Amino acid sequence: ISGPFPDFYRDAWRLKKETSGGLLFEVHVHELDLSRYLCGNPKRALAASKRIGQDPETDYKDLYMGTIEFENGALGQYHFSHISAQGETSIRVFLDKGVARAGFGGAWFQPWEGDEVEIPASGDEEAAYRHEIRLFAEAVLRNEPVAIPGEEGLWSVAMAEAMEKSAEKAVPVEI
Repeated sequence: ISGPFPDFYRDAWRLKKETSGGLLFEVHVHELDLSRYLCGNPKRALAASKRIGQDPETDYKDLYMGTIEFENGALGQYHFSHISAQGETSIRVFLDKGVARAGFGGAWFQPWEGDEVEIPASGDEEAAYRHEIRLFAEAVLRNEPVAIPGEEGLWSVAMAEAMEKSAEKAVPVEI
């Protein structure tokens, strides 16, 4: 393994911000999408970023820490990086009944009182990306509406853009 991407996943386009969008857009936009799914529409973002340079072949910032406030009052806390020796991506969402957290290893909910519980996966054994592509192709072939409209993706991009802009300007950014 060299840098954040294993050799089998080190396509040249992933290493340049111009072609991949960088850390927030190529890798971690999925966590932003998940947090919107869990919490509804976002309101504003506050983030900080830095380039540590663990992988000299990438040309973008490799560490983001931030918070997104949602319209319903929930707060999402984010750590996105290519520099963690633990290989971790995580989100934490602070709700009025407790804290939800998710990462590559699964998802959990910790109520303010009581024991933490694992949030079960959907039970669908088909790989997530393959499932999404199959559903999209089936909808197109049947001339039916797609299950997830493009507007959903635009929200995820808007969240990533707001985090990036907030980190660059060191101010909160409305989404």
